[in-house]
Amino acid sequence: MPYQDHPTFTQPPDDTVIWRYMTLDRFADVLASRAIYFRQSDRLDDPYEGIDPVILKLVETADLSAVPPAQHDLYRGHLERTRQMFLEWRGLLAINCWHKNPDESAAMWKIYGGEDKSVAIRSTMRRLRESFSGCKEVVHIGDIQYLDYRTDRIMKDNVFQIYLAKRRSFAFEQELRVIYDRHMTYNWHNAEIIDFGVKLAIEVETLIDRVFVAPRSDDDFVGRVNEVVKRNGFKSDVEKSALYTLM
Repeated sequence: MPYQDHPTFTQPPDDTVIWRYMTLDRFADVLASRAIYFRQSDRLDDPYEGIDPVILKLVETADLSAVPPAQHDLYRGHLERTRQMFLEWRGLLAINCWHKNPDESAAMWKIYGGEDKSVAIRSTMRRLRESFSGCKEVVHIGDIQYLDYRTDRIMKDNVFQIYLAKRRSFAFEQELRVIYDRHMTYNWHNAEIIDFGVKLAIEVETLIDRVFVAPRSDDDFVGRVNEVVKRNGFKSDVEKSALYTLM
């Protein structure tokens, strides 16, 4: 089962340009395995991934004054089970992230792989969605909302809403997110866990529009990227980023 629509997920137009910045080793693995890596949400850098701060605060600062003393233990047990549910769910959802931008991003080059030893895949929303046509697992794709976690309520009626929101401090990422949910019965244990994540099959030729090499990379590195492309039988131009080139 490939990509599926979900009412909680809002998507950009099909022609939206998206980017995935990575090391050369990760790029080589994408071509060789014809798969992309999804990281477990509890292993991402942001400690608030998969957490609704309003609910978390309710659990941590529970007011028992209106609860009969005889039911305090029962109430505390309910709150602890709620907390555990959120923590366990974080380990069952795996995420693959893309950056929405019609152009390259200097910040993304610096953060993911460096300006001299990294690669960027350029794609579109349509290409990303259609690249999962042969995948056995179900994935959902949606835009990230950037919210004020001090005041905004995140989860209203679906747990996916927690995974489609981030703090406004991360708004520069302009993230489009692909989510694989192992908790759902149709995905249960289908994908092997590798390095706290999963690799899901994609059609490489469908996914990748163009391949860019880091703007400060030398000729040797550009040659290594071209060799990886050639070795894996992938037909695509490899273009060195002109980010710092005067036009």
